[in-house]
Amino acid sequence: METMKLEATARTDIGSAKSRRLRVAGTVPAVVYGYRAETKHISVVPKAVIAVLGTRRGTNQLVELQIDGKPGPRCIIREVQVHPVRRTLLHVDFCEVSESRPVTINVPIEIIGRSIAEKAGGKRQQIIRNLNIRCLPQHIPDAITYDVNSIATATTVHISDLIMPEGVTALYRQNYPVVTISMAGGTADAA
Repeated sequence: METMKLEATARTDIGSAKSRRLRVAGTVPAVVYGYRAETKHISVVPKAVIAVLGTRRGTNQLVELQIDGKPGPRCIIREVQVHPVRRTLLHVDFCEVSESRPVTINVPIEIIGRSIAEKAGGKRQQIIRNLNIRCLPQHIPDAITYDVNSIATATTVHISDLIMPEGVTALYRQNYPVVTISMAGGTADAA
């Protein structure tokens, strides 16, 4: 998995007034935390964070922080706070990850194609659009995909029908429905 570099500056001043001053100066307050890691207070440039969020992986993108020009921890973005009116970044939480410790993360489910049943007038309803998974950081997929092109009858696709990449485990019940495809004038199987 490709890692993006993100420049950051260490900060010792914490609190709401200090955070406001950082925002006025053009940076955003942030925090880095993780398993057995000391919490670090940093500031980052909003454009750089938006560039990371704009990638296909979004918050699942691995980021290598460069704190004051020195190599820092590898992280993922755990939370982003955005101003409700201006839609500007207010705060970012980075979670430090280890290559040997699994992470729990939310990835999108992408349904590929159009089933034979849909082409004959049937309907497709995607029940869940994101899936909680557990895997090592280097195995985080862009998305979990499922191809419906060959489905000809009313069907319900369950979590157990999804093909997980190597090292990835779904954290849902295996019989949880993902997509239902119904025939024209009928309903999907309750299978």
